[in-house]
Amino acid sequence: MKAIVCSAGATMICCLALIATLKAAPPCEPIVINDEALNRKLVVEQAHFESVQSELQVPGIIEADPVSMVRIFPPVTGHLIRIEVQLGEAVREGQLLALLSAPDFLQAQSDFIKARSNLNLTAKQLRREQALYDAKIAANADLENAQANYEQAKSDFDTAVSVLHSYGFDPDRDPFGEPFRLISPVSGKVVDMATGKGEFKTDPTQSMMTVADLSHVWLTASVQEKDLHLLTVGQQVSAKLNAYEGDPIEGKVINIGDLLDPDLRATKVRVVLDNPEGRFKPGMFATVLLKQPPAERITVPVSAVVQVGFTTLIFEKVKSGTYIPHEVQTGESVGDRIVISKGLEKNAMVVVANGVLLQ
Repeated sequence: MKAIVCSAGATMICCLALIATLKAAPPCEPIVINDEALNRKLVVEQAHFESVQSELQVPGIIEADPVSMVRIFPPVTGHLIRIEVQLGEAVREGQLLALLSAPDFLQAQSDFIKARSNLNLTAKQLRREQALYDAKIAANADLENAQANYEQAKSDFDTAVSVLHSYGFDPDRDPFGEPFRLISPVSGKVVDMATGKGEFKTDPTQSMMTVADLSHVWLTASVQEKDLHLLTVGQQVSAKLNAYEGDPIEGKVINIGDLLDPDLRATKVRVVLDNPEGRFKPGMFATVLLKQPPAERITVPVSAVVQVGFTTLIFEKVKSGTYIPHEVQTGESVGDRIVISKGLEKNAMVVVANGVLLQ
């Protein structure tokens, strides 16, 4: 193995020569330093082999749980008579939100009343024809005609009931002739209001308001495709919100997205956060740290890493005055130390200060 030798009395000249020689020579060639003054400047320390918990830092955002966030769409068209709640108000499931004067809703009630009346009438006719037939007074054709009329009336009645149920109206309980009552399907807060009294609602696809249960929210992180192998359900997460930088949040991954965003080449990772006081508001930005399970890693002081061009080197002392440069791959920083993921054996004696003199 060829060695690069630096003799005493020529320290500066030798070091300049080493720069050019090392760039041209394979990095495994040992460097022999005969200059005792230079040797004394090189501080050597044993690389650590220690437990390290890696962290992946990614951007995140607070989102409402879609299951607990409901946009309220009026199932009827008509004038908005009255709004019963205000923006930011807490509501419970089944609470009245608004009243609308809706012609279609009133027509559905009228159709039900007519269908019910016709059903009762055809039922009486069927019973009469059945009695006459049993007494051998009526013909079979009359009984069959009464049966057909009853079945048609029963079908019309069932249809009218279904229409009223689709409006949330119970004909056995709710009063007829009243305005349409818009009811909240969930408990939560009114977080958005997009309507006003007196408006005529004609578009059933335009929401009037949004009710959300924000007692728990999602912290959603965006993780790049190249880092997906680092993710596991149940993984520990620490995050800092831009709004509360001094108050870190802890949680665990509950879901890893099954689809990648084709443009960002990233998937979503979700953490559920309890939010009883409403501090976490949908739309808040966060910095998320996804923590890996602790593992044994080789670490050295950051000062031991020397960059030569595009090559990252660490100098190992193999014996007095002899050093071997190792091309290494570095990992994450841990305080004032850095993980060496490839290129260095554990317990190696490495130059941790003034290693640049060996360039």
